[in-house]
Amino acid sequence: MFGFIRNHQLNMMLCLCAACVTMTAMLFFTKFLSKKRKSILIAQELIATFLLFFDRLAYIYAGKSGSVAYIMVRLSNFSVFFLTSAIVLCFNFYLVDLLTNEGNLPVIPKRLVFTALFSAVGMLLVIVSSFTGLFFYIDESNLYHRGSGFLLAYLVPVLCPLIQYSAIIRYRKHFSKFIYMAVTLYILVPILAGIIQIFTYGLSIVNMVMVFVSICLYFFSYLDINAAVEKTHKTEMQFLKDSQARRKILLKQLALSFANAMEKNSSVQEGQSERIASMARTIAERSGKDKDESDRIYFSALLCNVGSKSLSLIKEFPYLSETALYVGKPYTKDSPEYARIITVARDFVHMIDDPDIPAFFARETLIREAEYKYDPVFARIAVKILDEGTLDGTIAENENKVEKEITCGTYRETVNGGIKILQDITEITFDCEPLTQEKSGDGFSAPSIILYDSSNAKVQVTPETIDSHKYVEYGEIWFNTHIITTQARNMEVRNIEDENPARENHPTKLRHADSEIMSF
Repeated sequence: MFGFIRNHQLNMMLCLCAACVTMTAMLFFTKFLSKKRKSILIAQELIATFLLFFDRLAYIYAGKSGSVAYIMVRLSNFSVFFLTSAIVLCFNFYLVDLLTNEGNLPVIPKRLVFTALFSAVGMLLVIVSSFTGLFFYIDESNLYHRGSGFLLAYLVPVLCPLIQYSAIIRYRKHFSKFIYMAVTLYILVPILAGIIQIFTYGLSIVNMVMVFVSICLYFFSYLDINAAVEKTHKTEMQFLKDSQARRKILLKQLALSFANAMEKNSSVQEGQSERIASMARTIAERSGKDKDESDRIYFSALLCNVGSKSLSLIKEFPYLSETALYVGKPYTKDSPEYARIITVARDFVHMIDDPDIPAFFARETLIREAEYKYDPVFARIAVKILDEGTLDGTIAENENKVEKEITCGTYRETVNGGIKILQDITEITFDCEPLTQEKSGDGFSAPSIILYDSSNAKVQVTPETIDSHKYVEYGEIWFNTHIITTQARNMEVRNIEDENPARENHPTKLRHADSEIMSF
């Protein structure tokens, strides 16, 4: 390997010089570094370039005759020794800048002050050596020879980097990952090369390595800045997201405050505005709106009763006033989409919240008024939500709430909320304790099941409510198998205990199927 380097080191030097000059040019146009750091790196690259350039000239003019060779041999060897200490001093400036600016150290570490002074002394000794031959001398044939104090010349390039590296380890936490890798590489590789060069006379391994690590220093600095920019970008994006989240929370709180104030000053049920807004957001989400747009619809619904004139003062959210202006108006394709969604949600909630309006009436209204009062797409979504029965957890269902316990003194004194008769078989089980004559009086009282249909899903007893709610009673069944039928056909009643005598002490059950009980 050393033979290959010896044969091609001049070409290798030239290539490294060209690479280093390129890095220097790139540094002039680099904007991501501070002015001071940029100046230090430019100086570092230039010193490395001239170090290798003069080292190459020393090999080219060695042993040649003539006045030019006489000057160039002496100038080039002097420059190599002088710039070797200079590059150590320049790197020391680089470390000081890293620790005091990015590392925020209040004072420069003493060991770095020492290496700076020692590097300066090394440069002075090179000047002295050019007159005394301490480090090197040139004979009459223009050939380079090591001087008596040759090893002293390696104190600066070997000892100073070791001291600098001790400072790097001591203040490691003040360096980023990429910078720590760069400075470690910059220190250790030339030291290793310097040790090797002591035993390989005639090779400039150290100088070539110094140029190589100087180039690497630029690349690692670039990677470090790139990582810092990416981290800053993520931090800024997270800050923006947090700001948006806080702004959204504030907007929700303000909107709820306005909505609650409007509810207190009107006949609107408490919390109905938020239920409407939640329903509007659910419809929006099911129609394919993203989260941000669904949230805008939610806020528009909360504030739609405030009034478009007041909302027009909120310039940052112009959709609020525009939506409020059109909510409740008949459906047209030109009306704002937010208003069309909220109109469906508002009427949906109003009907569901009204205990006198059954769910099927709300369903029929949405279907009947689609393309007239309601946007058919959003009305269809609301109907689907209603058919699912859960309402996505946004609205409490008022139907099918069966009481845990009822007490009835006289006939039909108390009637529970009712149970839907579905296509599937429905099994009803309950415990019954008959009232004594003392509690019930002389009137008849016994548990029974009433089969009926009503627009508000409730049993009606007065002629006015019977007519207004289209109440139809099909029959009544008691648990002693006694029945009264009016409109029902094909009704069959069986006593389970008669079919299975072994089931003693079991609560009385009525089992019915739609096909057996009634047909319409």
